[in-house]
Amino acid sequence: MRLITATAVAACLLLVTATAQARQAPPTATFTSSPSPSVPGQAVTFDWTGSCPANPCTFVWEDEGPDGSGGTDYYWGTGDPIVRVFQVVGTKVAHLVVTDKLGRTAEARQNHTVQNAPPPPDADGDGVPDSTDRCPNQPGAASNGGCPVQEPPPSGGFPNPSTVGVPPGWTPTTTRSTTLTVTTPGTVIQDVRFTNGADLIVKANNVTVRRSEFQGGLISNQNGGCFPGMLLEEVSMVAPDHAGGNIQEGAIGYGGYTARRVKITGRSEGFRVSSCGPVTIEDSFAKIQPPEPCGDWHGDGLQGYGASGLTIRNVTIDMSDHTTNDGGNCYGTAPFFYRGVDQLNTGTVNIDRLMVEGMGYPFRLGMPGRVTGPKIVNNSWVFGPISVKCSIASPWEAKIVTHDANYQPTTVRDQPCNTEAIG
Repeated sequence: MRLITATAVAACLLLVTATAQARQAPPTATFTSSPSPSVPGQAVTFDWTGSCPANPCTFVWEDEGPDGSGGTDYYWGTGDPIVRVFQVVGTKVAHLVVTDKLGRTAEARQNHTVQNAPPPPDADGDGVPDSTDRCPNQPGAASNGGCPVQEPPPSGGFPNPSTVGVPPGWTPTTTRSTTLTVTTPGTVIQDVRFTNGADLIVKANNVTVRRSEFQGGLISNQNGGCFPGMLLEEVSMVAPDHAGGNIQEGAIGYGGYTARRVKITGRSEGFRVSSCGPVTIEDSFAKIQPPEPCGDWHGDGLQGYGASGLTIRNVTIDMSDHTTNDGGNCYGTAPFFYRGVDQLNTGTVNIDRLMVEGMGYPFRLGMPGRVTGPKIVNNSWVFGPISVKCSIASPWEAKIVTHDANYQPTTVRDQPCNTEAIG
């Protein structure tokens, strides 16, 4: 009788596993973009439609730019699907790289056209195509169409309070003073004013909040579970937090959301990035102020805790105000506070244009990522401009700046990455 040893059995199992993996087809990288073509300011979803027999697969997206393959690449991010908003008319060369668990890759490229929007209709019959034709909530406006979006900041400029949040002249169709809990996936909340500290509690996936104002309340999609896919567009979160006081809750949280043209003013906490999925914040502005009374305040403009990835594109966070009735030196933590694995963070951080101002260290980062275009306002700090684990921040490009009343910066000098902190 021939004895089969445990070692022989293990070897056979390894052989069988390797053979099975070898038989799995490599990944494919086909994808779609919708809407296509798009117009400036419109959200475009790039969605992988390929296959990945040896799963899980990872995804990296980029724009190859007008010079095509081999030229300058513009990193978009990871994950699938991915949403991009283009402000400039032209052709984007979308490039996707898919990698399976065996390390095999597949690539696909697709041109995406951004074109000018057609002229607006003269829906109100006044002979002039204007904003009243598109905004049903204004006096004399037609009932079809939606409100115009905010005018973007100056070319190459940073957002300020007048370029984000609900549009100028906006009026709500609904006002409510009690907390709203949403439990239906895909719900759209539009043109609502929440007063008296009323919150929005999201308990469903893929909820959209558009052109709405929160007077003291918060938005949370982590209440009894995680509900990702939340989209916030032209939302204003105005002071004070609830009825005031040191509640230390993020105005917006806690993960798995996209915030676009959002304004946070007068709050003691801004954006929270936690569980429920990666977060994208674009073309947004936050001015964080200490609570009354100050107490033991640890406020942040943006805080990452237990987060799984973050993308920042063209965002301004101001924490220069540290004065309260109970003291002239009420300092929070940081405008940008995203420590490392000690705060249970995972994934990467990708920053493309972020201006920060105030507190101990205006910019604190302990996770790997691409850091390009940050501006740190000169002499706005107590201890130093940055607290960064520089060995894992690559590439790095930062400037010390001043800014005018509209938050448009002027460079003072380069800021090297010269620390090795955990954020």
